[in-house]
Amino acid sequence: MARTTPYTLTINEVFDQFNSQQEGLSDNDVKERRKEYGPNKLTSKKQKSVFQLFIDQVNNPVIYLLLVIVVVSLFFKDFKEV
Repeated sequence: MARTTPYTLTINEVFDQFNSQQEGLSDNDVKERRKEYGPNKLTSKKQKSVFQLFIDQVNNPVIYLLLVIVVVSLFFKDFKEV
């Protein structure tokens, strides 16, 4: 049988396609599949520090433009809008 997406199959076709059964896998099947595919765990990403999150938020061309405008405004002492 050709592999298709599991949601289009009946429950028995899914069991056949994945070489399983309704009762689950035997201990030997589990050990063999763990050897072949590895443990069923997600890899976790390293969490970003608060500083890195801040940098990611301000790393934006619009923020750079606003900072240039602030510097120019301070240089000319133009505080009318403040």
